[in-house]
Amino acid sequence: MEKKTRNEKKIYALKTKSMPRVSFAVISRETLEKVDKIEDNGFVCVRYVDTGKMDVAFQYGPKFTVKAGEYCIYPRKSKSQTVIHKNTTTTLFSFFIDEGEDKLINSSEVLFEKSDNYKYVDIESLFILQTGKITPSDRAYSELKQLVHRYDAIGEYTNANVSMHAWNFLLWLANAQINDIKGNKEEKKNSVEKYCDRIDEYIEKNYMMPITMTTIADLLVLHENYISRIYKQTRGLTVVEHLRNVRIEKAKELLLQNKYTIAQVAKAVGFLNVKYFIAVFKKVESVSPGKYYRNLFERRLYSYDKPEYLDYSNDEIL
Repeated sequence: MEKKTRNEKKIYALKTKSMPRVSFAVISRETLEKVDKIEDNGFVCVRYVDTGKMDVAFQYGPKFTVKAGEYCIYPRKSKSQTVIHKNTTTTLFSFFIDEGEDKLINSSEVLFEKSDNYKYVDIESLFILQTGKITPSDRAYSELKQLVHRYDAIGEYTNANVSMHAWNFLLWLANAQINDIKGNKEEKKNSVEKYCDRIDEYIEKNYMMPITMTTIADLLVLHENYISRIYKQTRGLTVVEHLRNVRIEKAKELLLQNKYTIAQVAKAVGFLNVKYFIAVFKKVESVSPGKYYRNLFERRLYSYDKPEYLDYSNDEIL
């Protein structure tokens, strides 16, 4: 059985290499109830409700009640029926696209392209909610009204003008909705990243203390196995590996100060066993702490000075 996806919104995806060619743009005022049917249309249609409301049903697709201040997009090759209630005013326009494609997708299917500006690339896709709100203060609203006004105008470059407004309408709508579209897709991802950020912050502040997966689980009130899985998937390494790396980096900072013995450094960064600290240090840095220190200070001008505070008695065990 196919799983039902919750809170999935329908997204209109448009990609074209040319400006839209507007076929008509009108303001329609209906005093009585009216039914509009679209059968396999070769054009894209956008209807905005100024006053009143309408019910839109797509064959094998979603059904909407579109109220005043809201719009609906009818993609190409879609079959639909729109019931426009009495005393409803709508702003309606349609357009054709050349060398392009448009389709309805679910919010989870949205994939924003990353183009290389040094190479030739197609125009990137626009992702727009199939239905949504537009207020008079929105730039998209202004472009929509100018589109209708320009279409009614007489003169040269009329189609160039309306095409520009049609494209700007879609572009501003896409820009205004990008956070909503990304939010629906990345809501779960963002919550996971917040968990990982909290783990990183906790380790950074408490690396010198005993830390276990149980400690992290109690902090986040989550199961240890779940924490291990999401952290590895997000960060590319385990929580234990990250803790180990943080401790070794802190140990290197202490060694650089030339003030502490190997045992003191190990204890300061959370290792209770000196031999284990040396083994972990060598695994991460490919050299033991003492050799790391000597290599570091041999590169200095005062490399002839013998380190005064380092104790090498436990250093060469590996």
